[in-house]
Amino acid sequence: WSEVAQPVLTGYQLATAAGPMAEEAVYGVCFTVHSVDVVVGDLDADAVDTATVVAAVADAVAGGHQVSKAMKTACRVALLSAPGLRLIEGFYRCDLQCDQAQLGNLYA
Repeated sequence: WSEVAQPVLTGYQLATAAGPMAEEAVYGVCFTVHSVDVVVGDLDADAVDTATVVAAVADAVAGGHQVSKAMKTACRVALLSAPGLRLIEGFYRCDLQCDQAQLGNLYA
């Protein structure tokens, strides 16, 4: 887990920074990671020892780009399949000031 913890967190941050519907920021969600399985295809099942597995996992997740991309995709799919998915409309609030003579132009 320690080899992939940072890329998993990065994938989560990428998924919540730009949501699946309109690249919107995602608020108020929680993801639970039940398991992390790292599959390394080059290992021979008969000649596997702990050092070989650790080295292969370190090579497979070097840089973490594949893991973070997979986590980002998984989070987006989970968001799209969740009930009650909605967009929050943004708004802009400002205070305008002008001379009393220009009030008609301001409200027009």
